[in-house]
Amino acid sequence: MTPKENYLTAINHGIPEDVPVYSKPVRYNIGLMDPFEKGPAGGGFDGFGVMWEHLPEGATPSSDYVLTDITKWKEQVSFPDLDSIDWAAKAEKELAGFNRDEQILEYGMGNGTFERFLDLIGYEGLIFSMMDNPDACHELLNAHTEYRIKFINIVAEHYKPDFIVIYDDVAYKSAPFLSPDMYREFIKPEHKRVNDAIKAAGVMPINHCCGNAEIHIEDFIEEGAVAWSSCQPQNDIVSLLKKYGDRYSFIGGFDTHSSAASVNATEEERRAEIRRAIDTYAPYGSYILGNHIVQGKTREETFQYNSQILDEAYSYGKGFYKTLSKV
Repeated sequence: MTPKENYLTAINHGIPEDVPVYSKPVRYNIGLMDPFEKGPAGGGFDGFGVMWEHLPEGATPSSDYVLTDITKWKEQVSFPDLDSIDWAAKAEKELAGFNRDEQILEYGMGNGTFERFLDLIGYEGLIFSMMDNPDACHELLNAHTEYRIKFINIVAEHYKPDFIVIYDDVAYKSAPFLSPDMYREFIKPEHKRVNDAIKAAGVMPINHCCGNAEIHIEDFIEEGAVAWSSCQPQNDIVSLLKKYGDRYSFIGGFDTHSSAASVNATEEERRAEIRRAIDTYAPYGSYILGNHIVQGKTREETFQYNSQILDEAYSYGKGFYKTLSKV
């Protein structure tokens, strides 16, 4: 079984040979920093008029919000001009060296429905808008979905990816940002429309959400995603695998809030966390080790830490399912 076959077997709820690792054989760095979504390199305005600052730990939108009155969203919010981009040239450049026979292609789309609304108006403005002007919120979110569907169809034509991942962190460490009712009224219908469009384009949708969002697991499944990426241990991943693993896959498990993710951790602590994640979650299948990134103080440190992690993941997960006794 090739690494690609091994990975897709896990996604499709079969029994692979090795524990799949998210960073191999997936080409996952395409789309994540599209300047019209996250601002240009070094910081600046995205295609929605939002100012972004690029920090070592990631891109952050400005708190000088573009949208100050939800009822005026048509006047205050712009959308990226996707037709102005030379997609053929962009795809040719970004797909250089990609081997479809051996690798999996993933296109990451940042700022999903919730995150984009948050970037435009801020958390307080978002909550009050949902309570006071729900119709205007639905209009804006619907317009954003129309933009997203156009974006999806362009990517499907020029990149022909295996997966499209929508990055939409609807939760923080201990709980979702919205009540279940608010999520299901405003966010879930747009997620479903987006995932339906991805599948209609012949691509598999993956939902990326950090934080404790297990209360939404059935929503995620009903929205049509095939997997949840960056599923973190503050969720009861074992129970979720037992209950939903025959129809949904989980990418994550590495505890980024543990001491193993600290720059002060020893190499053995990092390797031990990889073994814990594999031993705890992999026996149930439908599991891909992910979220295994440790941010160092320098690029060299980051490379060193993550090389240790990947070495342990590949070696410890090698042949895991060949010797595993039935759970």
